[in-house]
Amino acid sequence: MVRSRRKGQDTVEIPEPLNAFKNVWWLPVVRGLLLVVLGLLLMIQPLEALETLRWVFGIFLVADAVLVAVQGLAHRKQVGWTWWLAQAAVNLLFGAAVMFWPDLSVTALYYVLVVWVLVLGITAIVGAAGLVRNRDLGWPWLLTFGIVSTLFGLLLVTRPVDADDVLSLTVVVFGLYAFVAGSIHVVSGFGVRSVAREL
Repeated sequence: MVRSRRKGQDTVEIPEPLNAFKNVWWLPVVRGLLLVVLGLLLMIQPLEALETLRWVFGIFLVADAVLVAVQGLAHRKQVGWTWWLAQAAVNLLFGAAVMFWPDLSVTALYYVLVVWVLVLGITAIVGAAGLVRNRDLGWPWLLTFGIVSTLFGLLLVTRPVDADDVLSLTVVVFGLYAFVAGSIHVVSGFGVRSVAREL
C-alpha cells in the first residue's frame, strides 16, 4: 500500500513501510537509551553481587523484549515483521533464564549472556535481510547491530575465562557491549527519522 504526496507539480508515492517507520522511529531510540544506561551503570558502578547482577540483566532483557515486540507489531503489515517478534522472544527467553535459573553460577551467567548475544545477533542479521525486501529504512542499522553482536559473541566464546575474575569480566565486557549496541540503536532511530522527513 502506498500514500501519495504532492511535491511541487509531481506526485510522490511513499511506500507504506516508510510511513510506518515515521511513526515509530523513537522505539530504537528508547531501546538504545536503555542499553546505554545499562552499560554506564555496569561500567561506572560495577555490580559485585551476583544476585543483583542477575536481576539487572533480567529486567532489562524483559523490558527490551516488550519494546521490540511493540516495534514488530507496528510493522505487522510488512513481510518479515515476525523477525521483530523473534528478537523479542530471544530477549524474553534469556531474561527469564537469567532471573529464574536455580543456582546459576557467575560462570554460567557469563556463558548464558554470550549465547544471548550470539543468538540475538544472528536473529538481527536474518531479520535485516527480510526488511530489505520491504525497503524498510531501518534495515542497515539492524544489520549493523546484528554483525556487531555476532562478532562480539564469537570473540567472547573464544576468549579464555578466568574463574576467579569472571564476575568482573562479565560486568565490564557486557557493560561495554550494552553501551556500543545502545549507541547504534540511538543513532539508527534519529537517522531513520531524518531520512523519513525527506521522503
